[in-house]
Amino acid sequence: MIKQCFEPYFQLFPIDQLVCSRPLPVNIRMSSKYKQIMTSVSEIGLIEPVVIFIENDVHKILDGHLRIEVLKDLNITHAHCLISPVNEAYTYNKRVNRLTILQEQKMLRKAVESGVSTDKLCAVLGVSPGIINTRLHISDGIAKEVIALLAEKNVAQNIFDILRKMKHYKQTECVTTMISLNNFTKKFALSLLHSMSPEHLVTKNKDESNKDLVKTLARLEKEMAALQVETQNIQHEYGENNIRLIIVKSYIIKLFRNSEIMHWLYDYNVEFFDLLKKVSGIDDLNNITSSSGL
Repeated sequence: MIKQCFEPYFQLFPIDQLVCSRPLPVNIRMSSKYKQIMTSVSEIGLIEPVVIFIENDVHKILDGHLRIEVLKDLNITHAHCLISPVNEAYTYNKRVNRLTILQEQKMLRKAVESGVSTDKLCAVLGVSPGIINTRLHISDGIAKEVIALLAEKNVAQNIFDILRKMKHYKQTECVTTMISLNNFTKKFALSLLHSMSPEHLVTKNKDESNKDLVKTLARLEKEMAALQVETQNIQHEYGENNIRLIIVKSYIIKLFRNSEIMHWLYDYNVEFFDLLKKVSGIDDLNNITSSSGL
């Protein structure tokens, strides 16, 4: 028999009577989660009630510490609460069903169709208009069969960008393979894309091809600049390492001139003796592997 975990109704409690069950980090107000909750509560109020446990007239917060802090900062004196019969806070977020990206798109589209402006959605969710616009059109160019297959799958946004490059029947085939192998990574999707013949891919017009060429050239320029900086850093490190090698070699040679140290190494640490001998024989860092065997 399934036991009910909460009272069947909300209750309104003064925030001053609610006691935290765990200490919060000092810089919690700087976190992105806190800012997101602050924006949401400021725009539309508290959506998810706070979960509390009452024992000996003490109202202990089980879930919703950040929401309470936000309400305090907004000078709100009361909060809607659910009363739990058990002093247990571990299982609440564990039992939450996370939205998939297609379910999120469906909710956003329904909100827009209901008259909610994009600016309002941006303010409530704490994201930029570009992100909202991308999520609203995430399924554009995707086959209906694919949308149905991925409706309840946690798939990254970049997977849909890859699928758009395929024709619809290949999208379905690709997604079916991903589901059967339970692999929804970008690398796997790209491997499927690159293995397809050109006739299975969506053809682009000349304008789009030119835009892609410009983007590719810009990306290559950035990579060349980064490679040049990396080469300069390697050259600088090579000079420093070469100086260190000269110093280490001179010190090892000085040790080898001491007969007592030589006999001690030979009698008790032959491995160290061989290693030091190999280091002292290195003439060039470029030949360190082939010549010295290190």
